[in-house]
Amino acid sequence: MRKQLAFLLASVVLLATVPGVAFAHSGHRRVAIHVGGSVVVRGARWVPVRRHPHHHHAPAVVVHDSSPGIAPRVRIPVGVGLFTGSLRLKHSGADAQSVGGLLRLRLSPNVALDGEIAESQFIGEDRRDLRIGGTLVVNVARRGALAPYLLVGVGLNAIDAATTPEPVTQSYVEGGAGLAVHVGAHFTLAADLRLQGLSLANDDGAMAAHARALGIPERDRAATARLVGVLTF
Repeated sequence: MRKQLAFLLASVVLLATVPGVAFAHSGHRRVAIHVGGSVVVRGARWVPVRRHPHHHHAPAVVVHDSSPGIAPRVRIPVGVGLFTGSLRLKHSGADAQSVGGLLRLRLSPNVALDGEIAESQFIGEDRRDLRIGGTLVVNVARRGALAPYLLVGVGLNAIDAATTPEPVTQSYVEGGAGLAVHVGAHFTLAADLRLQGLSLANDDGAMAAHARALGIPERDRAATARLVGVLTF
Protein backbone atom coordinates (compact mmCIF):
# COMPACT_ATOMS: atom_id res chain seq x y z
CA MET A 1 0.00 0.00 0.00
CA ARG A 2 2.85 2.38 0.91
CA LYS A 3 4.64 1.56 -2.35
CA GLN A 4 1.47 2.34 -4.36
CA LEU A 5 0.97 5.64 -2.51
CA ALA A 6 4.61 6.61 -3.02
CA PHE A 7 4.36 5.76 -6.73
CA LEU A 8 1.18 7.88 -7.09
CA LEU A 9 2.77 10.88 -5.38
CA ALA A 10 5.90 10.56 -7.53
CA SER A 11 3.72 10.48 -10.67
CA VAL A 12 1.88 13.65 -9.61
CA VAL A 13 5.14 15.51 -8.94
CA LEU A 14 6.56 14.36 -12.27
CA LEU A 15 3.50 15.52 -14.24
CA ALA A 16 3.43 18.89 -12.44
CA THR A 17 7.05 19.59 -13.35
CA VAL A 18 6.72 18.76 -17.05
CA PRO A 19 6.48 22.02 -19.17
CA GLY A 20 3.01 22.65 -20.58
CA VAL A 21 1.19 20.38 -18.10
CA ALA A 22 -0.71 21.68 -15.07
CA PHE A 23 -3.58 20.79 -12.78
CA ALA A 24 -6.88 22.68 -12.77
CA HIS A 25 -9.71 22.81 -10.33
CA SER A 26 -13.20 23.21 -11.78
CA GLY A 27 -16.35 24.51 -10.18
CA HIS A 28 -17.60 20.95 -9.59
CA ARG A 29 -14.67 20.01 -7.28
CA ARG A 30 -13.12 17.58 -9.72
CA VAL A 31 -9.41 17.48 -10.45
CA ALA A 32 -8.45 17.27 -14.12
CA ILE A 33 -5.21 17.49 -16.08
CA HIS A 34 -5.04 20.35 -18.62
CA VAL A 35 -2.39 20.16 -21.34
CA GLY A 36 -1.66 23.73 -22.43
CA GLY A 37 0.32 25.30 -19.66
CA SER A 38 -2.30 27.01 -17.50
CA VAL A 39 -3.93 26.64 -14.11
CA VAL A 40 -7.47 27.96 -13.51
CA VAL A 41 -8.13 29.09 -9.94
CA ARG A 42 -11.42 30.92 -9.12
CA GLY A 43 -11.76 32.72 -12.43
CA ALA A 44 -8.04 33.55 -12.95
CA ARG A 45 -5.71 31.59 -15.20
CA TRP A 46 -2.00 31.27 -14.27
CA VAL A 47 0.10 30.73 -17.37
CA PRO A 48 3.67 29.54 -16.77
CA VAL A 49 6.09 30.42 -19.56
CA ARG A 50 8.35 27.65 -20.82
CA ARG A 51 12.01 28.11 -20.15
CA HIS A 52 14.53 27.94 -22.95
CA PRO A 53 18.28 27.77 -22.39
CA HIS A 54 18.86 30.66 -24.81
CA HIS A 55 16.25 33.02 -23.30
CA HIS A 56 15.92 34.90 -20.06
CA HIS A 57 13.42 33.69 -17.51
CA ALA A 58 10.02 35.29 -18.09
CA PRO A 59 7.50 35.95 -15.31
CA ALA A 60 4.12 34.25 -15.13
CA VAL A 61 1.18 35.97 -16.82
CA VAL A 62 -2.24 36.24 -15.15
CA VAL A 63 -5.23 36.34 -17.50
CA HIS A 64 -8.69 36.86 -16.06
CA ASP A 65 -11.19 34.23 -17.07
CA SER A 66 -14.91 33.77 -16.42
CA SER A 67 -15.68 31.52 -13.47
CA PRO A 68 -17.38 28.19 -14.24
CA GLY A 69 -21.11 28.11 -13.68
CA ILE A 70 -21.59 31.91 -13.77
CA ALA A 71 -23.54 33.22 -16.76
CA PRO A 72 -22.10 36.33 -18.45
CA ARG A 73 -23.93 39.61 -17.81
CA VAL A 74 -26.11 40.79 -20.69
CA ARG A 75 -25.64 44.48 -21.47
CA ILE A 76 -28.19 46.26 -23.66
CA PRO A 77 -26.69 49.35 -25.36
CA VAL A 78 -28.73 52.51 -24.77
CA GLY A 79 -28.85 55.49 -27.11
CA VAL A 80 -30.33 58.98 -27.05
CA GLY A 81 -31.22 60.95 -30.14
CA LEU A 82 -32.79 64.03 -31.67
CA PHE A 83 -34.79 64.30 -34.86
CA THR A 84 -36.43 66.86 -37.08
CA GLY A 85 -38.73 66.51 -40.05
CA SER A 86 -41.83 67.57 -41.93
CA LEU A 87 -45.37 66.17 -41.87
CA ARG A 88 -48.29 66.44 -44.28
CA LEU A 89 -51.91 65.44 -43.60
CA LYS A 90 -53.86 63.86 -46.45
CA HIS A 91 -57.35 65.15 -45.55
CA SER A 92 -56.55 68.87 -45.21
CA GLY A 93 -53.18 69.02 -46.95
CA ALA A 94 -51.77 70.92 -43.96
CA ASP A 95 -48.01 70.90 -43.44
CA ALA A 96 -46.12 70.89 -40.14
CA GLN A 97 -42.54 71.00 -38.92
CA SER A 98 -41.61 68.47 -36.24
CA VAL A 99 -38.85 68.18 -33.65
CA GLY A 100 -38.39 65.53 -30.99
CA GLY A 101 -36.20 63.24 -28.98
CA LEU A 102 -35.92 59.51 -28.54
CA LEU A 103 -34.49 56.84 -26.26
CA ARG A 104 -33.17 53.75 -28.08
CA LEU A 105 -32.61 50.24 -26.71
CA ARG A 106 -30.40 48.11 -28.97
CA LEU A 107 -31.93 44.64 -28.51
CA SER A 108 -29.53 43.00 -30.99
CA PRO A 109 -27.06 44.18 -33.65
CA ASN A 110 -29.95 44.52 -36.13
CA VAL A 111 -32.99 45.27 -33.93
CA ALA A 112 -33.71 48.41 -31.87
CA LEU A 113 -36.70 49.70 -29.90
CA ASP A 114 -37.30 53.48 -29.79
CA GLY A 115 -39.43 55.42 -27.36
CA GLU A 116 -40.03 58.95 -28.63
CA ILE A 117 -41.76 62.22 -27.95
CA ALA A 118 -42.27 64.92 -30.59
CA GLU A 119 -43.95 68.25 -31.21
CA SER A 120 -45.36 69.36 -34.56
CA GLN A 121 -46.18 73.00 -35.31
CA PHE A 122 -48.49 73.47 -38.30
CA ILE A 123 -47.57 76.14 -40.80
CA GLY A 124 -50.08 79.02 -41.05
CA GLU A 125 -52.36 77.49 -38.38
CA ASP A 126 -52.76 77.95 -34.65
CA ARG A 127 -52.36 74.21 -34.09
CA ARG A 128 -49.72 72.25 -32.24
CA ASP A 129 -49.57 68.44 -31.94
CA LEU A 130 -47.78 66.55 -29.17
CA ARG A 131 -46.92 62.95 -29.97
CA ILE A 132 -45.63 60.04 -27.89
CA GLY A 133 -45.02 56.53 -29.19
CA GLY A 134 -42.78 53.54 -29.72
CA THR A 135 -41.08 52.23 -32.86
CA LEU A 136 -39.41 48.92 -33.71
CA VAL A 137 -36.47 49.38 -36.11
CA VAL A 138 -34.99 46.40 -38.00
CA ASN A 139 -31.82 46.63 -40.10
CA VAL A 140 -31.84 44.72 -43.39
CA ALA A 141 -28.86 43.87 -45.60
CA ARG A 142 -26.32 45.96 -43.72
CA ARG A 143 -23.19 46.67 -45.76
CA GLY A 144 -20.35 48.16 -43.76
CA ALA A 145 -21.36 51.56 -42.40
CA LEU A 146 -24.63 51.63 -44.39
CA ALA A 147 -27.72 49.95 -42.94
CA PRO A 148 -31.11 50.08 -44.71
CA TYR A 149 -33.94 49.51 -42.24
CA LEU A 150 -37.67 48.94 -41.90
CA LEU A 151 -39.80 50.27 -39.05
CA VAL A 152 -43.23 49.92 -37.49
CA GLY A 153 -44.66 52.03 -34.69
CA VAL A 154 -47.72 52.92 -32.60
CA GLY A 155 -48.60 55.82 -30.33
CA LEU A 156 -50.88 58.72 -29.39
CA ASN A 157 -51.16 62.20 -30.88
CA ALA A 158 -52.69 65.10 -28.90
CA ILE A 159 -53.98 68.02 -31.02
CA ASP A 160 -53.90 71.34 -29.18
CA ALA A 161 -55.54 74.36 -30.82
CA ALA A 162 -56.71 77.73 -29.53
CA THR A 163 -60.27 77.13 -30.82
CA THR A 164 -60.94 74.10 -28.60
CA PRO A 165 -61.13 73.96 -24.78
CA GLU A 166 -59.19 70.68 -24.57
CA PRO A 167 -56.93 68.63 -26.87
CA VAL A 168 -58.27 66.08 -29.32
CA THR A 169 -56.48 62.74 -28.97
CA GLN A 170 -55.68 60.48 -31.89
CA SER A 171 -54.10 57.04 -31.97
CA TYR A 172 -51.77 56.18 -34.82
CA VAL A 173 -49.92 53.30 -36.45
CA GLU A 174 -47.05 53.81 -38.86
CA GLY A 175 -44.68 51.95 -41.11
CA GLY A 176 -41.74 53.03 -43.19
CA ALA A 177 -38.21 52.54 -44.39
CA GLY A 178 -34.94 54.43 -44.18
CA LEU A 179 -31.18 54.38 -44.44
CA ALA A 180 -28.75 54.68 -41.51
CA VAL A 181 -25.07 55.63 -41.68
CA HIS A 182 -22.92 54.50 -38.74
CA VAL A 183 -20.30 57.16 -38.07
CA GLY A 184 -17.82 55.47 -35.78
CA ALA A 185 -18.82 53.04 -33.05
CA HIS A 186 -21.28 55.26 -31.17
CA PHE A 187 -23.01 57.70 -33.55
CA THR A 188 -25.66 56.97 -36.17
CA LEU A 189 -27.21 59.36 -38.68
CA ALA A 190 -30.42 58.22 -40.40
CA ALA A 191 -33.16 59.44 -42.73
CA ASP A 192 -36.52 57.76 -43.27
CA LEU A 193 -40.01 58.12 -44.73
CA ARG A 194 -43.07 57.07 -42.71
CA LEU A 195 -46.73 56.58 -43.63
CA GLN A 196 -49.26 56.90 -40.82
CA GLY A 197 -52.86 56.02 -40.20
CA LEU A 198 -54.64 58.17 -37.59
CA SER A 199 -58.01 57.78 -35.90
CA LEU A 200 -59.79 59.39 -32.95
CA ALA A 201 -58.79 57.71 -29.72
CA ASN A 202 -62.45 57.60 -28.62
CA ASP A 203 -65.73 58.56 -30.24
CA ASP A 204 -67.56 60.26 -27.38
CA GLY A 205 -69.66 63.32 -28.16
CA ALA A 206 -67.28 65.94 -26.75
CA MET A 207 -64.27 64.55 -28.56
CA ALA A 208 -66.15 64.32 -31.87
CA ALA A 209 -67.37 67.92 -31.47
CA HIS A 210 -63.85 69.20 -30.85
CA ALA A 211 -62.61 67.26 -33.87
CA ARG A 212 -65.31 68.71 -36.14
CA ALA A 213 -64.48 72.23 -34.91
CA LEU A 214 -60.90 71.69 -36.03
CA GLY A 215 -61.88 70.06 -39.31
CA ILE A 216 -60.35 66.74 -38.20
CA PRO A 217 -61.96 63.60 -39.63
CA GLU A 218 -62.47 60.44 -37.61
CA ARG A 219 -59.77 58.79 -39.74
CA ASP A 220 -56.89 60.41 -41.55
CA ARG A 221 -53.54 59.61 -43.11
CA ALA A 222 -50.20 61.39 -42.97
CA ALA A 223 -46.73 61.17 -44.45
CA THR A 224 -43.62 62.32 -42.65
CA ALA A 225 -39.94 62.58 -43.58
CA ARG A 226 -37.43 62.55 -40.75
CA LEU A 227 -33.71 63.10 -40.13
CA VAL A 228 -32.38 61.40 -36.98
CA GLY A 229 -29.12 61.47 -35.05
CA VAL A 230 -28.50 58.89 -32.30
CA LEU A 231 -25.60 58.63 -29.83
CA THR A 232 -25.22 55.15 -28.32
CA PHE A 233 -23.49 54.46 -25.00
